Amino acid sequence: CVYGDGVYFARDPSYSSRDTYSVPGNNGHKLVYKSSVFVGRYGQGERNLKEPPKDVKGVRYDSVVDNLNNPEIYVIFRDNQACPEYLIKFESVRF
Repeated sequence: CVYGDGVYFARDPSYSSRDTYSVPGNNGHKLVYKSSVFVGRYGQGERNLKEPPKDVKGVRYDSVVDNLNNPEIYVIFRDNQACPEYLIKFESVRF
């Protein structure tokens, strides 16, 4: 929970397909959801956030990210901000 106590989404599928996040099953297959995520306005994530922080005007952000200049990880805090579209089943090929 490095960027808050929410649900994490990666910008790039290769990140989510790492063994850390998508553990292969007994048959070697991995599962990853492709989702639409409403990130809206985002602020910087940090430990122990239960909701997004407020901006300088006191308006709460919609989500948080790992890096404001080049986000790779998005964190949302409300269930209605994400909608799974596809469950992708695949095998990792090792060369």
